[in-house]
Amino acid sequence: MTEFYDKAIAGTMSFLRLKATGPALGGSNYSASIDMPVLYDVPEIIASDDDGVNLYKVKAHGADDTTNGIIPVIVNSIAALP
Repeated sequence: MTEFYDKAIAGTMSFLRLKATGPALGGSNYSASIDMPVLYDVPEIIASDDDGVNLYKVKAHGADDTTNGIIPVIVNSIAALP
């Protein structure tokens, strides 16, 4: 939690990875991921609790300014695409 708070206060950019992994075909798993640059808002201290576990809410906003870029990665069994 302190990492999100510190990055929000300092305005430090971070990267958030969104990843989907498919079944194993041809000796490897198919997958797709996107690394997105984000800036965090100051998190809510304790948004709620569930059975005694504190739940926090952290908001992130896309921060792509064409210099840091959104980075897609796709893994499949095709060695080279024509």
